[in-house]
Amino acid sequence: MRTRESALHALGGHIKMLERAGMVRRTVVGHTHLCRLDPRPMHAGLEWLRFYERFWNQRPPQRKKGRMR
Repeated sequence: MRTRESALHALGGHIKMLERAGMVRRTVVGHTHLCRLDPRPMHAGLEWLRFYERFWNQRPPQRKKGRMR
């Protein structure tokens, strides 16, 4: 089982990664770290997903029965 310290350490690594991506803004007040989510960087990823979603939701072309040419 994970100790509280190791869990906090792992969480801190994830938060740092999100900070580098511009998705989280952190403010430190004393020993308290305040984090705020900024969803704007996710919009480009969502646009990409929406564009390709139509291809993922299409049925694959049906193969004709019989021999292949």
